[in-house]
Amino acid sequence: MTVSGKFTASRTANDLPVPLAPVVQDDRALAFGVSIALPFLNANQGARAEAAIAIRQAQMRREFVELAVRAEVTRAFRRSEATRAALAIFERGVIDRSTDNIRVIRASYELGEFRITDLINEQRRLLDSQREYAEVLVERYQTLADLQAAIGTTIGAQP
Repeated sequence: MTVSGKFTASRTANDLPVPLAPVVQDDRALAFGVSIALPFLNANQGARAEAAIAIRQAQMRREFVELAVRAEVTRAFRRSEATRAALAIFERGVIDRSTDNIRVIRASYELGEFRITDLINEQRRLLDSQREYAEVLVERYQTLADLQAAIGTTIGAQP
């Protein structure tokens, strides 16, 4: 509802060629008004447009979250596979070969073929390999935990 008011004042003079003096007229007007808007043709178009925009924003947020989740799951799966492959290399090749090298160098040292420093160096390499294996094993379990968090379920904890 809108209430309005208006006051106007005007003065007009008649300059007609008459022998009498010009006629001056003072007009004053006071007007009041009330208007009420009736939404016959509106049909709530503003609210409809706002709802359509809100729906589109919600769809875009959902699509963004879906893409983010897919990327996170993919990244976690790839890291998990990489650590699984690294563990397989350590288990099948590195640790066993280092252990065999120690056994051969120790036997050769006892026969006088190698110095003690050669045996100590090989033992150090075995310890380094075992430390790296432990680090990869920790990384493997961490990637499995990340993958479980990304997919939201528990998977078998096989290294």
